[in-house]
Amino acid sequence: MICSKCKQDIAPAYFNRDYHLCPPCGHPIWHAYELRRSAATHLVQAAIKAGELVRPDTCELCYNGDKQIVAHHWNGYDDALSVWWICKSCNHKLGGRRYHIGLIDKEQAKDVVSGKAVHIVLNGDRIK
Repeated sequence: MICSKCKQDIAPAYFNRDYHLCPPCGHPIWHAYELRRSAATHLVQAAIKAGELVRPDTCELCYNGDKQIVAHHWNGYDDALSVWWICKSCNHKLGGRRYHIGLIDKEQAKDVVSGKAVHIVLNGDRIK
């Protein structure tokens, strides 16, 4: 991706870690994040329609079957078809970019949505 302000080429790995600012110039790049999220959502919808993905009836985190189940891109939007099927309530609790870049596994996500995890520490860094 090329920054629209400084014209620097930004490494794709950067977008998996921080979606806010261009490293060289600090220009906001939120638009790039939204484009990636939108493309991943469309790929999941197409895969469901083609029968490549099947939306289950229950949430993979809280096991509730009474709510609408959505695809949660837990490992970033580049791997669009690698999703957890979770209810909208759990998806809301896992909102924000830090839960979309593969930093936590499903067991840690269960602790977050159940309220057991106050914060999660990975490699010495708190992510919540």
